[in-house]
Amino acid sequence: MKSLVLKDLFNIAHNAKSMAIILLLFAAIFIPSSGAEGYLFISAILCSMMIVTTFAFDDACKWPRYALTMPLSKRDLVRGKFAVLAIFCTVGTVLGLLLGAVGGLLARKVSLEALPSLCFLALPAWGFAMLLGSLSIPLVFRFGSERGRILLILSFIVPAGLFLGAHRLLLLLGIELTGQVVLALLGVLPLFALLFGLLMEQVSVRVFSRQEV
Repeated sequence: MKSLVLKDLFNIAHNAKSMAIILLLFAAIFIPSSGAEGYLFISAILCSMMIVTTFAFDDACKWPRYALTMPLSKRDLVRGKFAVLAIFCTVGTVLGLLLGAVGGLLARKVSLEALPSLCFLALPAWGFAMLLGSLSIPLVFRFGSERGRILLILSFIVPAGLFLGAHRLLLLLGIELTGQVVLALLGVLPLFALLFGLLMEQVSVRVFSRQEV
């Protein structure tokens, strides 16, 4: 497992500079207008999307075919991808928190008193990025990295639509989303994302096991 994770991290390392520039550019655009909170989520999601790039590298060098000649199973390859996704989400969340806090203070969008609240939002930001990234992995296993990039957009739109639909349903049922309820939902989002990730891992294993490599 460790070797699979390191392989993807080494492959993606040359994209680190480009991602850093993108994150800085987005910080300059979104923090002054939308605040540090929105940027925190954007940073986590952008980094989670790099998981698709690792599939493109694997396809270019026929990595799955070579890997299965070693004492590795398809389940091992799938688990490696989810482990790398968790790392990407963590790095994106930490960078979003740091850049958001510094940029928010400089742009006067965040006060020192609001920093604990921003730190708390790092949990749901990580959970949301993990949720969306987990949905993209079985899509890429099924359709490949090229078509998976297009379907990746759907994997981000569908959960957002589900959240919006659930919010409207609660309003129709007369359930008011108070501040405490929202905080509770945000707090459990990382746990829900982990459980969803475990489910998508099993789906990915079944999809990948049916394919000829």
